[in-house]
This record gives sequence, structure tokens and C-alpha cells, in this order.
Amino acid sequence: MAPALAGRDALDQAGIDAALIALDGTPNKAKLGGNATVAVSLAVAHAAASARGCPLWRSLAGEGRVTLPLPEIQIFGGGAHAGRRIDIQDLMVMPVGATSFAQALEMTAEVYRVLQRPATPILPRSSLTMIERHTSRVLERYDLTLADFFEGLDPVIKRVVEEHLAADSAKLFADAEQNMNHELDRLRQELQSIDPTLASALETGRKKINYQLDGLKQRFVRAQMSRDEAAHRQLQRAFDQLYPNKDLQERHINITSLLARHGTYVIEWIFNAINLGSNEHQVVYL
Repeated sequence: MAPALAGRDALDQAGIDAALIALDGTPNKAKLGGNATVAVSLAVAHAAASARGCPLWRSLAGEGRVTLPLPEIQIFGGGAHAGRRIDIQDLMVMPVGATSFAQALEMTAEVYRVLQRPATPILPRSSLTMIERHTSRVLERYDLTLADFFEGLDPVIKRVVEEHLAADSAKLFADAEQNMNHELDRLRQELQSIDPTLASALETGRKKINYQLDGLKQRFVRAQMSRDEAAHRQLQRAFDQLYPNKDLQERHINITSLLARHGTYVIEWIFNAINLGSNEHQVVYL
């Protein structure tokens, strides 16, 4: 597979997948195998996300609004994994028409009830993120929220550089990209009337130009952060405190660290600050 993909643009996921399908040349991946084909396709998707400096889901979704897909939930299992009590491996429920993930689970639970199938209980519980004073000041200084850190530290750093530390330089990048694409659009219209294959070649070139420009912007962000080490330390500390190891605080931060810094009063303070009747994730400022 490597010779067929070498030199291709990793950001062109559809082109990569089309090349793999053409290389296999069978209707059911009999030549390359489904496991190898999917693994290579995913590896390219991960590489593209890394090049863009964003999580895989954001790289695949683009800049649009993202929603959770509706789940398919098993109600009965068979096949080799279940002693072949039936030949079909999985019987699934699809909550068609659900407008939220919660409603999808509610519809599925009703199917379980009607079929008298045992269901694992899901009990809601409260959770919270505690924001200490020094972290709160960083969030306020750079106009950030807790949710901004869920996409990772690199997107946060990029935003801070572009909006606060080097806004003028970032605007020059944006203007250059807009002007370049505008001129390429004009050229594409002209080429389309002469030879459509030239217009297609231009689009391939556009992707490469934008890829190189994006790489230059990433180097610019890193260079700016190297110049402003204090801001980098502040953002790194805030990320480690708010989203340790890319996970919620409750899975990594022990209450003893808060007791050591704030004293025993912090327990009563947190108790009074949260709403015990809410199942929503709460943010508490210490």
C-alpha cells in the first residue's frame, strides 16, 4: 500500500480512501483485507489531525457544529461470542426520531421493558470542576472557558496567540489566505472554460498551498509561545489543573491537595457552592 500512497496529500481523506479501494480492486476488500485498509485509512486521518493541530473528531468534522450520533444498542447477542444461541451475532435497536442522546436511551429502555430484557441501571450523579483563583485569572485574561480546554492545549494556545499575543500577525495570515484563495478562485474560473482538467489540477495545488500555509501558521504559533514563556506556563498550568491528562478533575485530583492549599474550610465552601439537586456538571470557583 505504501507505494500507492507515498506523496499523496494526507488532508485529502477521500482521495486516500479512493486510492485504497482502487488498489484493492475487489468488491469486498478480498485482496488487501478490511483490517489493513481501515488501519491505513485511520492512520492517515490521525496524521492529518496531527498536522492540523486538532483532535481527530474535529479534523474529520471540519469547522461546523458537531453533535453526537444516535447510538445503536444491543438487545440480544448471538453468534460465536454468545455460544451460538442464535446465528445472528447482534440484534440492535436504533432509536430513529430521537432528538437527543438522552431521548435515545429512554426509547431504548422502553424496548428493553417491553421485551422484558434485563437492563443495566444508569444512575446520574453530580460532578464538578474546581477553578482556583490563579487559573480563574488566566481564563479571564485570555477570554477562555473550561470547555475550550476539552479540545486540547494546542488549540487553546493557537487561539490565545491569534487573538491576544500576536493578533496583528495572525490577521496578516488570515488576509493572505483569503486573498490567495480569492485569486485562485478567479484563476479556476478561467481555467474551467479552457480545460476542466487544469481546473482540477489547480484544486490539487490549492490544497498543497493551504497545507503549507497552515504548517507555517503552526510554526508561527510555536515561535510566539517560545517568545512568551510566561503565557505558555500559565496556559499549561491551567490545562493541567482543569483537564488533567485530558480527563475530568475527579479522576486525578485528590481532595488532600486542596486541603493542603486552602485548609479544611474548603470542604464546607464547596458543599455550599454546588447544587446537590442537579445532575449537570458544575463549575465552582474557589
